[in-house]
Amino acid sequence: MFDFDGCIDLQNFSPEDFRELLNQKFSTYLVQTRKFTVLDRSYESQTNQEQDRLKSDDVPITELAKIGQELVADYVLVGTLNNLFLREQTRKLQTVDKSITTIAGNAAISYRIIDVPTGQIKFSQTFNKSLGGEIKSIADPVQGALDSVTTISDSIGLKILEAIYPFVVEKIEGDQIVIGTGGDVIKVGEKYRLIQYGKKIVDSYTKESLGRKENIIGMVEITEVTPKMSYGKIINSKIENLESEFKPKTFIIRSLPENMKKI
Repeated sequence: MFDFDGCIDLQNFSPEDFRELLNQKFSTYLVQTRKFTVLDRSYESQTNQEQDRLKSDDVPITELAKIGQELVADYVLVGTLNNLFLREQTRKLQTVDKSITTIAGNAAISYRIIDVPTGQIKFSQTFNKSLGGEIKSIADPVQGALDSVTTISDSIGLKILEAIYPFVVEKIEGDQIVIGTGGDVIKVGEKYRLIQYGKKIVDSYTKESLGRKENIIGMVEITEVTPKMSYGKIINSKIENLESEFKPKTFIIRSLPENMKKI
């Protein structure tokens, strides 16, 4: 997954440890989305030993059939951790003669998803995010690294998920909707843009489909999350009776841009 090629400034925490932690956290995120099957190559020697046991003479035929069922990845995620730092900064308040200590931080990562059979790049992005608001303290280096990893993996994971498997609205009843994604990916209280798919758009040169036009028709606030589904309430809809407009795979929700989340 992620490689290291830049500056990591985390007290008492090595770049190698951080990279390993980021890879583990990111794998966990993708697995719990239930949209990806993640292949773990970290313990390949152990799995090879178990496969060798299957080849012995006293193994039942039903077990031998499992040897040829090893999966091959459809997509490969590769990335470079360019920069990461966390620092404490103290600001003195002149009016009350008091000092406030906050955390300043930033992470910069370049990554891409490659289609294995074709070698085509399916998605590519340079992730650059301020970490100050998410990190409460760096007095404990391990906890600071864990908080950083969680923020980075959740942000990048969401971008990848929305690019390949957008959050589909499975049902609309009045102002209530059901989304076919749950778990830890979506959280109660979060707001999303409600989007209705339009006509397909085709590239004039290559004649390749660029996807469907996305019309933002309102907002959704998440009210409940289960392991497999999420429930939300429609707010500020441009269409009065969405229930009558609903058809399978015609509505999705997308996360808000960072500047809208702060409003």
